[in-house]
Parts: sequence; structure tokens; C-alpha cells
Amino acid sequence: MATLRETENFVAEESARGVRITVKGRRAHPKSRVVKAETFDRMRGMSDSSFDGTCVIDLGVGVFSRR
Repeated sequence: MATLRETENFVAEESARGVRITVKGRRAHPKSRVVKAETFDRMRGMSDSSFDGTCVIDLGVGVFSRR
């Protein structure tokens, strides 16, 4: 899988069904989500902080954290 984007908290990689967005934190849940390529194209031009916020708030990736 090719990495399309990487921030401090998330990695976006190509997958068979679209783009898999994975949280880097080991204690975060859910760990990843696959989105359509069209959805990722809208996120591609965002700043890193906006991208991270969209992953958490809109997509729900890494929303819960265990301590």
C-alpha cells in the first residue's frame, strides 16, 4: 500500500476499496476506516490540523482513547 498522506496522528494509504485512514496512537479506537477516493480527494488539500480534526470528528477514527 502506498502512503498518500501522513500527519502526526494519522496515515492515509491506498487500499483495494479506496483510502484507509489509520490512527497512529496505540490506545485509540477505532483504529482505521476506509473512505472513498472522492472523500479523500476533498481532504487532500486540508492543513494537518484540519485533516486530523476531520478524521476524528467527521469519520470517527481514533475518537475513543484508553488510558
